[in-house]
Order: sequence, then C-alpha cells, then structure tokens
Amino acid sequence: MRAPQPAAGSWRSWALAVAILVGLNALVLHTPLIWGKTTLWVQEPRERLRWTGFWQVYDVARTLHRPQPDAAERVALIGNSLMWFAAQDAYVERALRQLAPDADVQVDNLSFFGAKIGDIEIVSRELARLQPSVVVLALGGSELVVTKHLQLINPTGRLLDAGWRDGPLPPRSRSERVDRWLRTAWPMYRFRHFARAGLADRLRPAAADQSIPTHFGSPAEVLAFLEGARGTSAVATYEAWRAAPTLEGFAAFMRARGVPAEPIDPLPDPATLTLESPGVAVLDRLLARLAAGPWQTFIVLMPENPLLDADREGRYHRLGFSARAAEVIGRVAARHAVRVVDGRRWLPAEAFIDFQHPWPDVSGFQVPLAEEILRARQS
Repeated sequence: MRAPQPAAGSWRSWALAVAILVGLNALVLHTPLIWGKTTLWVQEPRERLRWTGFWQVYDVARTLHRPQPDAAERVALIGNSLMWFAAQDAYVERALRQLAPDADVQVDNLSFFGAKIGDIEIVSRELARLQPSVVVLALGGSELVVTKHLQLINPTGRLLDAGWRDGPLPPRSRSERVDRWLRTAWPMYRFRHFARAGLADRLRPAAADQSIPTHFGSPAEVLAFLEGARGTSAVATYEAWRAAPTLEGFAAFMRARGVPAEPIDPLPDPATLTLESPGVAVLDRLLARLAAGPWQTFIVLMPENPLLDADREGRYHRLGFSARAAEVIGRVAARHAVRVVDGRRWLPAEAFIDFQHPWPDVSGFQVPLAEEILRARQS
C-alpha cells in the first residue's frame, strides 16, 4: 500500500498557499477593509503622540499604494508637520481652483510629523506611482540635522522603507537590510503594521479620533478641533495677544494650550551644518532623484514666525540656524538646477499657531503655495 504523500510535498498544498498569499496581498493593497481609516487626528491626549504620526504615515502609504481617482494633473507635497498642518489637500486644491478655475489638479500631501530628510527621501522613492506633474519639497532646515529626539530616519519613516539598493543612509545592520528586502518583495509583510492597526480600528474604532476638516473659519475653530476644551479656553489668551502682539504674549498663548514655548528638541549650533553633513548628503541624493524625474520640482523654505526676530537671546529658537540652513539648501539645490522659493517671510505673526507652524487653512499659506505650484506647472 502506498504511503500518504506529505502535505508539504503536494503541489496542491503549495498552490493553495500561493493562492492564499495572493488573496491576502490583494486584501492589504486594494481594499478599504485595511485602508478605511480616515479619522487621522487623535483627540485623546495620552494617545496623540503615540498614534498621530503613525496614522499620518499610514495615510501616505494608502495614497501611494492604493488605486487613486483619476485627475488630469497631480501635485505631490513632501515634508513634515510644517507642510502637513498648513497644506492639507483640500486647502491647496481650493486655492488652486480659485487661481485657475479650469485646472483639474489633485493634491497629495505626503508629509508626516517628525519627518527628517531620510524619511522624506524614502517617500520620494515611490513618487512615480502617483505620476505627479509638480513635486514640492518643503524644508524648514531642521530636517537636515540629528537632534536629541529625532534621527535622519525615524521609526515612522522606516515603515515605508523599501527598495533593493541601499539609500543614502545605509542600514545599520545586515538584518535591517534583509528586512527592507522582504518589505520590497512582499507587500503583505511591508504593510503588516498598517494592516494590523487598520483592521483593529475597523473592528473597534477610536471614538475620539476625527477627520481633518476641509475648512476652518477662524483660529477659534482650529483650537477647538485640535485641543478640545483646552483649546477653547486658550482663545482668550490668543485674543489678548492680538491686542498686544508681543513675543512674550505669544509664548503665554502657547503655554495656555499646554504647548511649551521653549524648543522641546533644540537644534544644534548652525556652524555644525555644512555641505559635508550627513543630512546634506541625503538632500543631495534626494534632489538628484527629483531633478531627474518627469515632473517639475521646487523647494519651498517654509514660513517662520516673524516674532522670532525679537528673540535676540535665543530663548525660543536657535539663533542663526535658519539663515545657515537656507544657504546650504540653496547651494545644494543649485547643483541640480532646482528652484528654491524662500517663503520664510510669506506670513505675518497672526498666521502662526506656534513659533513654527502656520494655522491650518486660516493662515492663508495655501495661497502663495498654490501660486508657486501654478508657476511650476506652466514652466
């Protein structure tokens, strides 16, 4: 009597395993079951720091890897929270429609909290999936340097890291390189963290999480959304600052929201930022890729709160760092003939929610940004 054939040696078993893997990969990449979460702003203060950045990277992965609605043109924005807050897709698209009513332009904001230049470089590897006509690289300078809490590539950025060849920052170990190869070859493995969290949220949604509003009518509305009751109580402090717009009054407004006015993650001495710095080398490789792509690229130096001009003791910012970063960025961009738009003085002090970030929507940042996008589109 013939002995039973081991299941591991059966072609039917292998075929079934392959079919299951193909089905799971399709589930991960193409269904709203995994990619259905849209409430990306975490309202629970104890969970916000842990989850908001993760969900933003999840949203970037969804934008890059799920089939997207057709649009005549696409614009990709890459950066960190400076761009994420101020240039939500809806705000920039609305500004583009107002400036060019006949333009059919889809905006994809691929920014996320804490992104450094290595994280941004990782995102840039996937831009061809969107086939944008314009790519906007948003830089504030801090992306180029290592700080106490943030490296040039961070855990959130590593969730997107893929590719057979090493990037400008080689992996720290052989196992990390193999892990990247697995993410490259096997979509289900690449998105396992997103799939797990997305499924958990679909089964048991976080009631306090909210979708980002497509329009804000006033700073008070922004504060109520971002901070809840604490934000509502901070409106009085904000109005007091508007009546007497001093540096210290603005710091008091930030503290009323529970936001430290002094830097949480201080920048290094500007003299340490040179053309030979590791972060600048990553920028150089990033701009080489963007300049070679089938799109128009420009850099925007993000707006800075003009109140910092009065901070002559450097209590609230690193003196001289902005000027040094702008100089270095300009010199690297010139190597690749990439246009640099200096937006550091685009906005007045009342357009800022803190010393770095413009108000979402009500700052008006999207208007000069849309003007520059249309200029690039026409060049």
